[in-house]
Amino acid sequence: MSDSNGGARKGRNCRDHLFIVNGILNYVLKEKRPPIDLLIYDIETAFDKLGLREALNELWETGVQDDKFALLYELNKKLKILVKSTNFETERESVDEIVAQGGVFGGLKCSNVIDTIGKECLKSGENVFVYKNCVNVPPLAFVDDLFAISECGSQSVITNSFINAKVDQKNLRFGIDKEKGTAKKCRQIHVGRENQFCPELKADYAPIPKVTEDKYLGDMISYDGSISKTLKLRESKGTGAISQIMTILKMVSLGQHYMRMAILMRNTHFINKVLVNSEVWYPIKEDDFKKLEKLDESLLRQILQVNASTPIELLYLELGLIPLRDLVKCRRILFLHNILTRNENQLLFRFFKAQNRSPSQGDWSEIVKKDLSDLSLKFTFDEVKKFKYENFKNIVKKACKIYTFNRLLSVSYTHLRA
Repeated sequence: MSDSNGGARKGRNCRDHLFIVNGILNYVLKEKRPPIDLLIYDIETAFDKLGLREALNELWETGVQDDKFALLYELNKKLKILVKSTNFETERESVDEIVAQGGVFGGLKCSNVIDTIGKECLKSGENVFVYKNCVNVPPLAFVDDLFAISECGSQSVITNSFINAKVDQKNLRFGIDKEKGTAKKCRQIHVGRENQFCPELKADYAPIPKVTEDKYLGDMISYDGSISKTLKLRESKGTGAISQIMTILKMVSLGQHYMRMAILMRNTHFINKVLVNSEVWYPIKEDDFKKLEKLDESLLRQILQVNASTPIELLYLELGLIPLRDLVKCRRILFLHNILTRNENQLLFRFFKAQNRSPSQGDWSEIVKKDLSDLSLKFTFDEVKKFKYENFKNIVKKACKIYTFNRLLSVSYTHLRA
C-alpha cells in the first residue's frame, strides 16, 4: 500500500494526514501561493457496497499472494449475520461474499481498495499537490474518507472528475441528499485569495456544497488555516469531561483514594479529550491555549474546592501536574521522534524534510525546534533519530517536568512580589 491511505495500518495514525493538511494550509497562506481547493469526500456505506472479489483482487495486486489469500476468501465466503438493537436481536441469516465492517480484516480490505486512487496518482504524478516544489501529495484517505488538494480552477475539475471516475469504477457511491439534491457528506473548501474561476464541483452528478470549514479526522479544517474552530470543539468536549469527572467523584465514596483518582481521571479522561491531535496543530500561539487552560483550572479548583483567588500555579505545583501548553510541547517532541524514525521514503518523512529545509512562517518544524530549546534538549534531529522511543520519552518527560517547575515557580514569585 502507498502512503495515501493510513486507515487500519500498524504505525499509521490520523495525525499523519492532519500534519500534512495543516502544513499545506500554512504554506499556501503564508507564502501567498495560488489558491487551492480542499475536496472532502465520504463514501456512503462503503463496506456494504464493496464486493469481496473486488477487494481480494486489489489485495492480490498489492502482493498478498500466499496461502493467506485463500484464507481471507474462505473467511468471508459465507457469513451469518444478525441485527442487534438495545431491545432485541434478529435471527442470523446467511450472506454470501461480503466484506464485514466489524471483521478483523474488513478495514484493511477497504483501505486497500481506496488506496488504489492515491497509488495511481503517485505513479503518474497527476492529480497531486506539489508541496514546496518537491513533494507530491496525493489524495489522502483514511479507510473510506477521501481528502484531495488541488489548485483552484481547471485542476480542481480534473481531480474531482478523476476521483468520481475511480469511485464509480469500484462500484461505490457518495452519499446524496435527495431532498436538497446535494452531496450531503462531501465538501469543498476554498483556501487563499478569491478566484473568479473557482469551479462548481459535483459528486455523482450532485453539487458539492462550498463551506468555509469542515470536520476531518476529528479536527476542524478552516479556509483561513486557523485552529480556533478545533479549539472550540475541544472546549465543548472538555466541559463534558469535567461534568463526568465531578459526577463520579461526588457519587462514589473514594475515601483516602479521592485525590489519586481525581488526578488519574484528569490525566486520562480530560486530557485525552481536549488534547487529541494537539501535536500537529499549527500555526499555533501560546495564547491559543488560554480557553483550554481555563477549563483545566476550573477542574482543579473543583477537585481541591478552593476559591478563585488561589493562584493557579500553586495548584499545579501542589499536585505535581503539568499545564496543557507544556504537555503539548512534550507531545510535539515525541511526534518529532515518530517522524524521524520513519522510513525515509514515506510521505510524512519527506514532507517534514521539505518543511525543515525551507520553512515558512509558523511551520511545525520551527515550532518543535523552539520546544527543544525551551526544554533544554540540545539534540540535533539526527541525534533524536538514534534514540529508542522509551528512552527518549523518559528524557523528554523529565525535561518537561523541570521546565514546568521552573516556569511555575517564577510565576509564583511574581505573585508574591505583587
